[in-house]
Amino acid sequence: MVDMLLVLLLASAIACVIIGVSIYVVIPAIIQWQYRVQAPSAEFKAVDGSEGAGSSDLRYFILSYDCRKQDLKVSAELPDAPHWQIGLFDGSMRLVDGGYVNHHTAVTRDNRFEVVVSKTPESREGSISCASSPSGLLIYRVLCPRSAVPLPSVERVRAEG
Repeated sequence: MVDMLLVLLLASAIACVIIGVSIYVVIPAIIQWQYRVQAPSAEFKAVDGSEGAGSSDLRYFILSYDCRKQDLKVSAELPDAPHWQIGLFDGSMRLVDGGYVNHHTAVTRDNRFEVVVSKTPESREGSISCASSPSGLLIYRVLCPRSAVPLPSVERVRAEG
C-alpha cells in the first residue's frame, strides 16, 4: 500500500513538473514563435478580423520587436479616431510593465506621434520600457477610425545609456 502511494505521489509530482514546464516554457515559446512567423520584425503588418482576432471597430498593426541591442522609434500621423494605443506584449501575450502609451500619454507634434521602445525609457521623451521583456510583440490599435489609418514607420535607433 505504501509503495502504491509513493508511486502515485511520484507520478503526481512528475505530472506537475510537466504541466508547469508546458505552461511557463513550451506554450509561451510556441505563441512567440507563431507571432514571429505572422508579424515581421521591425516592420508593421496590418491585421484584420480574417486572421481570427480583432473587431470591425478596431484597426490593428503588429510587429515583432527586439530592443536588446537597439531602440525602436515608431512614428506615424495621428489617426482620426477617438482612441489609439501602443502596447508591448511578452511571449505569453501579457502586457509588459511600462510598455504602454495611448492618445493621452504619447508625445505628439505637428499632427504626428513618436514613441521610442527602449530598455532605458527615462532617457528619451515619449518612450516606453521594454526592460522587463526586451523582445516580444508590439500592437498598435486604433478604435473607430473615421478615415484610413496610416501605416506607422519603424526605425532602429541607437540605444541611450
